[in-house]
Amino acid sequence: MQYDPSGNSTPGSPLIISTHRYTVWVRLGAWVYLLFIAGAISIWVSVWYELPETRELVAPVIMLSGWCVYAAYRIARLSLTVTLYDKSIEMDSWIHRRSRIDYEDIGAISDDRGGNTLRVFDKTGSMWGKLDGRLTDYEGLLSAIRRRRPDLWKSTSLRHFSARRLAVAIGAGGGLVLILTVLEFAADFGMWIILIAGVLWTIYELTRIMSVKIEPHCVIIGYRTRTKIIERADIRCFEFDRKRVRFYGVTHWAIMVTNSGKKLRMPDFKEGLIAFRAAIKETWPDKVVDRTP
Repeated sequence: MQYDPSGNSTPGSPLIISTHRYTVWVRLGAWVYLLFIAGAISIWVSVWYELPETRELVAPVIMLSGWCVYAAYRIARLSLTVTLYDKSIEMDSWIHRRSRIDYEDIGAISDDRGGNTLRVFDKTGSMWGKLDGRLTDYEGLLSAIRRRRPDLWKSTSLRHFSARRLAVAIGAGGGLVLILTVLEFAADFGMWIILIAGVLWTIYELTRIMSVKIEPHCVIIGYRTRTKIIERADIRCFEFDRKRVRFYGVTHWAIMVTNSGKKLRMPDFKEGLIAFRAAIKETWPDKVVDRTP
């Protein structure tokens, strides 16, 4: 399957449109992370052997070993290559056998991680694969799929969207761990800075938007302890935009702007920002400002 610069495919071979891989910096970062974890394990093990009274510290070694395995798994995933052909998409990596799906066989798409990952489903509802925003020319990859299957971005029956609970739990839990750690071991000024950061982080995670329901005449925003109704007449627009972040990939977001100028950033919906954008465009097309490709 050779690429032909003239735009013609050889008989019996599909035409390669583009090839996408992880950048060198992303792969290098994964290796550095793995080496860092391995170094931390060696330090803990040496302490465990040299100081018998620290034998109870085997737990950190086990935890770090788990992280090491996870880092190795991530490195294997970073071997992924995505190839776009004229009629299909192909994925290949060390841990996933070569798999291909025709554009016409794609049943649905959704996104997660703030639009940084596109999940592709076949017509049976099974997930075929994930396209990561850290792949080279991710915007071009999305545009190529969108040109061939624009219907996947245009319609949805969803009108109720929920924030990812796991992300909220991890964020709040991380803040609580910081607080408990400082209360137990606080001894200097630096630890109190960590305490303040933990408190602010926890407050943010526990007061963020948990759900959004789109009605013909209003938007119902759910928080943990209250519900807020914003009438259509009080909403100026919904802004959809994206940005490439080094080492992270392409992140997308949605912001609701009220007539008073207040901006409410929508959370990372488990239903995906693609579905949320389609729902807003179908319900209130005059309120959409879309800067995404």
